[in-house]
Amino acid sequence: MSRILSLLSLSSAFYVASAAIDCSVISKAACDFFQGVDNDTYLSWYESKIDTKYSNHVFLQGSDPDQPEDGVAVHWRVDDTYAYLAFAARATGWVAFGISEAGGMLGADMVIFHANRPNELVDAYSGDERQPLTDDCSSDWEWVSSNVDEEGGFLMVETKRLLNTDDVHDRPIVDDSSNTASPHRVIAAWGDSDEVSYHGLKRARGGIRFFGTGDDDSTFMAAMESADGSVDMVAGNYTIPAQDTTYETFCFSRQDLIDQGLLNTTDPLNIIGWEPIIQSGNEAYVHHYIVQASLRPFCDNNTDIPSADFTEMTYVWAPGEKGIAFPDFLGMPLFGSDGFQAFEIQIHYNNPTIVEGVVDNSGVRFYWTSEQREQQVGIMNVGDPTVGVYGTPIGAGLSMHQFECPGSCSSLANQEVTVLREYLHVRVNQASNYSCLYNINSI
Repeated sequence: MSRILSLLSLSSAFYVASAAIDCSVISKAACDFFQGVDNDTYLSWYESKIDTKYSNHVFLQGSDPDQPEDGVAVHWRVDDTYAYLAFAARATGWVAFGISEAGGMLGADMVIFHANRPNELVDAYSGDERQPLTDDCSSDWEWVSSNVDEEGGFLMVETKRLLNTDDVHDRPIVDDSSNTASPHRVIAAWGDSDEVSYHGLKRARGGIRFFGTGDDDSTFMAAMESADGSVDMVAGNYTIPAQDTTYETFCFSRQDLIDQGLLNTTDPLNIIGWEPIIQSGNEAYVHHYIVQASLRPFCDNNTDIPSADFTEMTYVWAPGEKGIAFPDFLGMPLFGSDGFQAFEIQIHYNNPTIVEGVVDNSGVRFYWTSEQREQQVGIMNVGDPTVGVYGTPIGAGLSMHQFECPGSCSSLANQEVTVLREYLHVRVNQASNYSCLYNINSI
């Protein structure tokens, strides 16, 4: 059974650029998508049929820092049964959108559109081979409409899909409306060839909160109104090396935190929220970062990897991750006799085009309160949290290391545990870890 869905009773449209788009009438954000560069074709499509059909939108920035106008505009809404999706890319051959397991092609559920077959969609998925495979089980991504503008160089697609298809190759779209829930990781790629081929840097990734309001920032800031203050931990005018990949660690001692206004006290404080800070214009360079804490107040000399004292993970960021605000009865322990005293942030920089002289001030901001929260939050690493396989040769071909977590591993001193969300991450030396954010209930 062919997995290509064709609805010939519906028609595709061929758009030409509008002579004038009034950005005071339509979404200002949409006007700025594709950096506002030659995007009249996209805006004509948006103004004519998308603006009133979809409640949320986001622009997934492309991976080529030399082409900031590249990327994919995504619009969506959901009801009790379906997710409705529209996406557009600056391409003439094909465009693909996927719901990802962890922000890459591994385990992704994808839909592909080809300009030369404008009334069809290809339902695809990816496994270990990290390439799209046609899903022959059922037709889950439904074609609604498509618009091809060869002159303006845009492909625009509308589709819908059941929230839960019961297809093993599809990823369920679950309720992610809570700020403590992870948004859905999404990926996209595009190209000018007739068929899907290797896309290089014509790819994007991010996060979509399908059940959210589309305004995570305002929701987060409203929750942070109860904070006593905030502290920034950023790279500090760091010049990104002209090399493909760099991991750099920045340390912030207890005194560094106090110098920013954190209370100089021996009493316990609580962290109540984390907010990513990504320097504007550097989005393509900041791949991800992790924040780890120490129970000692000092920094060792900065090294390429987090020091042995900084073993408590407190926050993880990757594209699409927004600020996380803890419910008003939860907080992370800070200062006091057993709270975090100092932090390290390790940033993975991605510079595939070897650009020189890029200066970065990205990092994270945490919000704190002197009011002790009822319950405390922590992150538990499972997998290989102490990087015990460091130095072990991977070997040729497919390799696997298996780690077990018995019941004693998760008992956490015989206290009840509520898992709030999970993070997937890989340490600098490529040892995989899985983390969950939890709170320990008071005894």
